[in-house]
Amino acid sequence: MKGKKELLADILFGSKAVNLFKRLPRRNKLIVFNYHRIRPNESRFATAFDDGVYNLDCDEFSRQIKWLKNNTLILSENELLDCYKNGTFISPESRAPCVIITFDDGYRDNYSLAYPIMKQYGVPAFLFVATQMIQSRKLAWWDIIAYLIKHCTKPFITVGGRQFSLAIPRKEVIAFFLQRMKQEPHEQTQYLLTELSESCEVALPDALLQDKEILTWEELREMARHQIAIGSHSHSHRVMSTIGIGEQKEEMVLSKQIIEANIGRAVHSISYPVGELRYITAETFAIAESSGYLLGFTANTGVNDWKGMQPYGIKRMAGLLEKVSTVSLLTVLPELFTWDSATALK
Repeated sequence: MKGKKELLADILFGSKAVNLFKRLPRRNKLIVFNYHRIRPNESRFATAFDDGVYNLDCDEFSRQIKWLKNNTLILSENELLDCYKNGTFISPESRAPCVIITFDDGYRDNYSLAYPIMKQYGVPAFLFVATQMIQSRKLAWWDIIAYLIKHCTKPFITVGGRQFSLAIPRKEVIAFFLQRMKQEPHEQTQYLLTELSESCEVALPDALLQDKEILTWEELREMARHQIAIGSHSHSHRVMSTIGIGEQKEEMVLSKQIIEANIGRAVHSISYPVGELRYITAETFAIAESSGYLLGFTANTGVNDWKGMQPYGIKRMAGLLEKVSTVSLLTVLPELFTWDSATALK
């Protein structure tokens, strides 16, 4: 059942009443959209990997980009940096709502499906990549967990002395192990994928299957030449709150060096893996600054007030991106939404 705000968004967008709100004089908010993967326009599309990273299909993404292009000011990385003066962000002199488009992780569909649409409309974006995934041609832990559990033919599995029934919806079992990776110290989860593979009696996905899901450096270089700022998503995508200060620093510095060496451009921005505030330590922002970044992005944490926005704690929204109606309402009336409501809709 739809939530009240989602129903309101459908009504206002369908009646075109949403266009009235974009004329409001106050422009004190910056909305940063956080996408991950785009599905092809196939009704029977299915993935062998994690379903949770797919926001929407190609046609819906095109509708959203077209609406944003026609109704908002979409900022590039350089334009956002130009707004930061004397330790404070200053809103651009525009009556249109200000937005930023970002993608996380480094999936091939960002190039094959999303990039042609953004290029068609002349829209800038940020693309944050986990460099270990690009270098090794191996998918990260959330996709491997989903793959193993989806392909298991056993009625139950036992991991760490605990039994899990696979008769219940498998997405619940997948979610349990994803949460372990997010919350537990790295020392306790570093062998989890091997344990799962053995318990499921499923081999890790073969190299070719993984490779075709992942962006190449050549594709990243092409996008960097056409208004897509390539930023860091750390090296191994380990959650910052599960590792020490020294390891956080290593993750940030190494990924920045690898990207710069491969695309021939300076890297100014980072998005923190699983970047909700509970998965970031008190030191993370300072580490990002000392590692040479100028901007740092969190995940699904809300909308930004220009005057109060911190350069290493920029808020993003990931939970309202399935439909152009909610994207439009979030853009013109962000005060209606809170972090909690966005998470609930997601």
